[in-house]
Amino acid sequence: MIAIVALTTVWLTGWTLIDTILTLPGVVSVHDLHLWSLGDGRSALAAQLAIDEIAHWPGILAELRRTMDERHGIRHLTLQPEAALDEALARLRLAEAERDLQRDMALRFERELESQRRELSGAVQGELGEHLAGLRAMAETLEARLAQREPSLAELAMLIRRSADAMASSIRSLVARVRSDQMQGESLPDGLRALVADWRLRHSGARVELLLDPSEDRVFGLGQPGVETLAWRIADHALERALVDGGAGMVIVSAIRDDDELRLQISDDGQPHAAGGARDAARETFDDLCGRAAACGGRCTIALGEAGGTEVRAWLPWPV
Repeated sequence: MIAIVALTTVWLTGWTLIDTILTLPGVVSVHDLHLWSLGDGRSALAAQLAIDEIAHWPGILAELRRTMDERHGIRHLTLQPEAALDEALARLRLAEAERDLQRDMALRFERELESQRRELSGAVQGELGEHLAGLRAMAETLEARLAQREPSLAELAMLIRRSADAMASSIRSLVARVRSDQMQGESLPDGLRALVADWRLRHSGARVELLLDPSEDRVFGLGQPGVETLAWRIADHALERALVDGGAGMVIVSAIRDDDELRLQISDDGQPHAAGGARDAARETFDDLCGRAAACGGRCTIALGEAGGTEVRAWLPWPV
């Protein structure tokens, strides 16, 4: 469209200007062109230009200013660039295709890794788990029978039992490192429900409760994928420490979304956390999770609970 202002010569000049603009490299089309007189023989021009590459706009604009000044004496230009629609759509489709390909490759890798983890876990359980369980039961029986008659031998049996427990814990931690970090479920509340249900099945004698605030997934909202996965891993590790290593009879997992923060707490009534105890694989895993929490702007702690047992707490960023 050409807006006609002032004299007939302006109309003729408008078509001439369009031809001039289209001769410049990178300009695809011209529309909404307005040309008017400023008086004293001066003219002004405004138009929208479709260009091939938005990155080329600075060079196109400089060439336009020079050409308009030299050929037509127009120094007052108001120009709005628009990238060619077809090219923009093509780039969008290419980016979407690359994203889908990367997602499919990541999902395939996760499935393969999870399959390998299950195979390794089954092999370790079959080859070592049964032997360790038998060794622990034998040591526990000897410890009970020798406690009165041979205290020194009973103490040796106790050391054997503790060594078997430590070895079993190390094997579990080693297998856990191989598994996928991806939580089950489409959201953190969904993932925590699946996690708690899994631990209830594995430890039917213990009571495991889950508290969510807000209770509705839609209101709870979605966090960054890395933050949701980290929160899920912290809860999983705390449940393992409480039920497997701590012998807890009750564990309460609570996740509270408060404005821009997620507060996660796992409390148990099992063997209290020893702050000054020796470092083991479980402690190294917890320290790694704390480091990941700090890296994303949060923090994570483990301490004695107010009513006994252990409390694991995490504060993680959550989008508003």
